[in-house]
Amino acid sequence: RAPGQDQQPAAANRRDKLFGKRLLLARHYINSRKSWLKMVPTQNCDILMTFPDTIDDHTLLWLLNQIRAGIPQVSIQVRQHKHTQTHAFFIAITFENLLRGAEQMGMYKTVKPQFGGGMRRFSCEEDNIYENIESELCFFTSQERQSIIKYWLDNLRAKQGEMLHNIHFLEGQPIIPELIARGVIHQMFPLHEQRILNQLMTSWVQAVCERQPLDDICDYFGVKIGMYFAWLGFYTNSMLYPAVIGFLLWILAEDDQTSQDICCVVFALFNVIWATLFLERWKRREAELAYRWGTLDTPAESLEEPRPQFRGVRRCSPITGCEEFYYPAWKRAMFRWLVSLPVCLLCLCFVFLAMLLCLQLQVFVGHHCLPSKHKESNIKVFNFQTGKICIFYIVSSASFMTHIESSSPLRSQDV
Repeated sequence: RAPGQDQQPAAANRRDKLFGKRLLLARHYINSRKSWLKMVPTQNCDILMTFPDTIDDHTLLWLLNQIRAGIPQVSIQVRQHKHTQTHAFFIAITFENLLRGAEQMGMYKTVKPQFGGGMRRFSCEEDNIYENIESELCFFTSQERQSIIKYWLDNLRAKQGEMLHNIHFLEGQPIIPELIARGVIHQMFPLHEQRILNQLMTSWVQAVCERQPLDDICDYFGVKIGMYFAWLGFYTNSMLYPAVIGFLLWILAEDDQTSQDICCVVFALFNVIWATLFLERWKRREAELAYRWGTLDTPAESLEEPRPQFRGVRRCSPITGCEEFYYPAWKRAMFRWLVSLPVCLLCLCFVFLAMLLCLQLQVFVGHHCLPSKHKESNIKVFNFQTGKICIFYIVSSASFMTHIESSSPLRSQDV
């Protein structure tokens, strides 16, 4: 046999050992991605709850029983991904539970014209007075359905002495937020509706010189997102006036200093008046949209649940009489005075020293390093650069302190 014939199988074996494993992993990853992309979406599903791949059957069964016991007539489909072995709950509830949830949330719905019209807080006893109550598909928008289901899930509360593995729940403590904070539940999110997304793509994204479909945006994404884009469009349209006035004054201004100063004063006075009118007009526009979307008279929560990350000692609440986590005020004050304040003073001293160093460097460079021919212009450029450096130090220090305050475990029980 020729020597080349023996070397070809050896080279092939080395090539297979080198690339075979990687090709198998790549093929597994590609098949997994394709399976996700080609999956048929589950019908009649509003909320998807996913779990890590290390979840055990006992935890899944325990949570499944908690949801079914706390939300009657709930529809839950338990599925496991073929390649990643990840479990998921596909959750949907009946129309009757949606009505009861809307009543408990104090949701506002549109009243039929023969009953006075306008918006009114929903009531199951008078459900016949609301528009589209006869249609289960049209009465609640996609966002309202999802918010009601999330309301039901967030209000699943533990009983006295209830526990899951090493997680000990307090009596009345919400279960779902605690499991999300502990990593037992990986994600919980609503599913998109492709039909509505295609409509928004046509009427909103691809429309160039048309008004934003704010009602459709609010119905699908919620009031907060709808209000944000309403403000963004209102602000963009309002910026047209100072842009036109500023352009006209720039054209009318002459080369002399007096004319430029007059135009600057006129433009400054216009900006003051424009800013005042802008705020007042936005207040009216915001109130109009809030009334239309049923959030104008929404009451604030009187008792807010603490963040799942909040830690403290257990005690009996003097207000509600229930067991709760409590962090003493003197410990929070001690952290503020012994940690936050010294770090803040240290950052301020560092910024002050950096500013002095920049000023001394500016004087040294201005007198010894810059050429005399263009010294004035170079000094201005150097002043601008040093000013940016000082601002960078100040902003960095402020961001650092904000990060410390936000990540502190001793903060108050904000949600």
